Amino acid sequence: MQEKTLTNISLSTSVCGIIILFILSFFIKYDLVAIGDMNEEFTGKTVRIEGQIISLRQMENTFIFDLQDETGIIPIVFYTEEDIHIEKNTFVEITGTVSMYNCKLEVKAERIILQDF
Repeated sequence: MQEKTLTNISLSTSVCGIIILFILSFFIKYDLVAIGDMNEEFTGKTVRIEGQIISLRQMENTFIFDLQDETGIIPIVFYTEEDIHIEKNTFVEITGTVSMYNCKLEVKAERIILQDF
């Protein structure tokens, strides 16, 4: 009986913790980073960047585009199952993880917000 009670308590606590983390993830804001300030030390870190899409390629559920701000250009890779509409020259805010591909930095986007100007 005690083992079943402990199992129920631990399972309930785990589920509550996961739900709380999920909710908190919507409220976490990362500091805005200039593209030109990013280097290899950013690899594996989550960043928030803003800029204009200057080139765009789409392959099924994958968008690959170059994002430019006042300080530089970086490739962005975004995987999605949703039907979204992204165009060249659109201003966006990207939250994603910095990684290396072919010895160059890129950002694997987790969230894209279209900027209204």
